Amino acid sequence: MQKIKDNYWKEFENLALNGRENLIHNIKLILFKDDSEFFEYFDFHSEQLYLEPFLFSYLTTGSINHNINDLLWYYAINSKKVNLIKVCTDSYGYFYLPKIGYFISKKPKIAVSILFNDSCAIEKLSSHLEFENIRVLNDEFELITRHLEVLDNYFYDENDEDVYVNIEDITQYHLKSLENAIRLIQVTVPKFYNLLKTHVRTMVIFSDSTLKRNSFASQSIHGCVFFNAFDKNYNEVFFIEDLAHQGAHVVFNAYLSSSPSIFRVNKEQLIYMKDVPDEYNEPRPLFIVLHAMYTYNCIFDSLSECLKQNIFKSEPSKEHEVLGRLAYTAAKFNTDYYLLLDKDDKGQNKLLTIEGEQLLNSFFQTYKKVLNCYSQQIKASNLSEQPYNFSYQIFLKHNPLKNA
Repeated sequence: MQKIKDNYWKEFENLALNGRENLIHNIKLILFKDDSEFFEYFDFHSEQLYLEPFLFSYLTTGSINHNINDLLWYYAINSKKVNLIKVCTDSYGYFYLPKIGYFISKKPKIAVSILFNDSCAIEKLSSHLEFENIRVLNDEFELITRHLEVLDNYFYDENDEDVYVNIEDITQYHLKSLENAIRLIQVTVPKFYNLLKTHVRTMVIFSDSTLKRNSFASQSIHGCVFFNAFDKNYNEVFFIEDLAHQGAHVVFNAYLSSSPSIFRVNKEQLIYMKDVPDEYNEPRPLFIVLHAMYTYNCIFDSLSECLKQNIFKSEPSKEHEVLGRLAYTAAKFNTDYYLLLDKDDKGQNKLLTIEGEQLLNSFFQTYKKVLNCYSQQIKASNLSEQPYNFSYQIFLKHNPLKNA
């Protein structure tokens, strides 16, 4: 493997920005075609409008039981095209306005009126409503603190059956840990933090102890990341890894939207695990495997910098957990990396173009950098019994903390 170009990651970031612009352009076209009256209320040139995750959700799934305008009124109010809105609370008694907050009724499906002044401040509310401000983390990311009906479409299992999740209690429980994780990523990996600022808008903490729904980021609600923080033992180390993981998915979706020339075959081609019996083999599309590789890359950077910068030097158990999560990520990287190396008779990669191989090489270089620093600890880690979601309690069982 060759050394990557000094400006490689800058080129990657530019492609992700180009992909974001492509997404904005496509949404404009869809809105203009499907609802010509839309722009009577909303500013055609408002870039932030087109990056609203719930707008992606409405347009890609068509399954949100809301008028599209109801999710976007802030942008009409902000541009002073509207000051009075008449809407309806959802089945949980909430009406949610991104960038403003939650209007709460004791009864669901209630018609409400909200009057705003020229400064976008609430001037008058229906008498039966309470108002709760949005929660913004690190002045950048909106955290959903209420269980909104618009989110229910995203909580389902592998059989598309609905999964019940807790949002409100678990969000309050883990709020401080997520805030700490965001600030630590900002300090330790500022370039990655800037990518998150650019591409991630909204965050959701939920709890599903059945693990029928894992943490995720979906292209159908682009810009939103979901953390399954079902374990109350989770701390900022968990959130550093999961934010790197889910945030990387959002960034890579933007990158792929720039149509980079990285695939030699159809990106949907199924990739099978090596040396695994057919009955246990769960193939994934090629682009999903590359998604995973980029998430490992961002996890490596985020966790290893915590060690390098002695972030948890005074908290040995957290430093130990970082090493365990690095070891677990390295094991997954090894498995997926070798799936992408097959050559044809001419010595060319069967799956990836030269540009694709450069991307893969960049991931390998990050992996190698981590191994150069922490090879001994990673190789010594016993990952027995680890489930799909890394468990520090199980890791601690097989890797006792020294001097504990």
